[in-house]
Amino acid sequence: DDDDEVRVWNLRKCSAAALDMLSNNLDDTEILPLLLPIVEQRLSDPDWKVRESAILALGAVSEGCHMGLAPYLTGMVKMLLPVLQDPRPMVRIITCWSLGRYIQWVLIPPGTDAQQGPHGPVIVPENEALFEQILLGLLSRVRDHNGRVQEAACSGLTELMEHAGHVTQGTVILPRMQPLLETLSQAVATCGRRNLRLLLEATATACEVIGGRVLHQNSAAVQQILVPILNRWQAAGFMERDVVPIMEALTTIAVSLGPAFEPYAPAVFEQCVKLLAVQLEARKAKGVSHGLSPQYDIDLHMASLDLLAGMSDGLRASMDPLVAAAGAQLPLMVLESCSDIQADVRQSAFALVGDLSKACPRWVPCMSYWSLCCWSFCAVSATMYLCVALAERTMLSVSTCRVDCAVDLQACNGHK
Repeated sequence: DDDDEVRVWNLRKCSAAALDMLSNNLDDTEILPLLLPIVEQRLSDPDWKVRESAILALGAVSEGCHMGLAPYLTGMVKMLLPVLQDPRPMVRIITCWSLGRYIQWVLIPPGTDAQQGPHGPVIVPENEALFEQILLGLLSRVRDHNGRVQEAACSGLTELMEHAGHVTQGTVILPRMQPLLETLSQAVATCGRRNLRLLLEATATACEVIGGRVLHQNSAAVQQILVPILNRWQAAGFMERDVVPIMEALTTIAVSLGPAFEPYAPAVFEQCVKLLAVQLEARKAKGVSHGLSPQYDIDLHMASLDLLAGMSDGLRASMDPLVAAAGAQLPLMVLESCSDIQADVRQSAFALVGDLSKACPRWVPCMSYWSLCCWSFCAVSATMYLCVALAERTMLSVSTCRVDCAVDLQACNGHK
């Protein structure tokens, strides 16, 4: 069964791991003369299992034998690309994995000294063409109806984008932005629950690599990215755990898009504030609820705080009117989260305080006041002691904004 082959540690995978170790500990001249004739023979075998074993072997020795395989890199990639259409899912899966192992050497082959340009190394046209073929090949498998194949393609695609961003600052991706975003948006809209997280991570990576400056000039691309994600959030249900990876992806996307995220910010902000309020109420009711109230979920609690922080980081000054419109509700909820018994929640809450203070300077004195109040009724770490020390330096400004920040000190003391 193909599914068992993917998930279970077996003789096949153990043999591939042994090849990997051999290639990393022996010289290329000792491995390749023995391996390549066997691989070449097996690639044309009518038995799909034999063909798959040859592709697996090529991927296994990619790290240890990359210098020796450099002259054959273009030929190997061109040989593997048609195999992405193999009728057997397991062959398509292992081909995606094997291509992913060689991605790091496609733009700049091992042993090559690339000329430096204004945006990084100058990529030879032949290598850029090969990169494009791999990108389009993996995108074709992102649209695969088999979930395991789609999963392998997403992993390879994310690795390819990360490498392109590292080597070329994303310039090699920009001419291929349209098919990339189109495929990812369609896959996010139609994929099953199992692969949603991987596709969201790939979409967030694409936004990081392309950059907010480019996307800010292309509102259609931003819409193409965000609408399927927001639709999945709405379809998943307000309190379902399926929204956690959606919110995590939106956090990264909001930071990457920056001002381009602004048209979608009010709706996302409102959802976050509502979800945060529901989680805090559920936390208070924990242990006394009889099934009538929503169940508290720490991941949803943290995801709400993190998404608000990501929006603050990306939108900066544009976040100010949203915070102002929330009135006293948001400060009180952030304050309550800063005093949570769970350290992870407190960490997210204090990160939000910091990001809001950068985005909304007029709220800075109030932020310091919140931090000082939190310290008075929760166990704190050394980092939190430092926050208090900083707050004490601004006590004069804190004392003048207690009324404006709409936080009742007596209510805060009531939490002790």
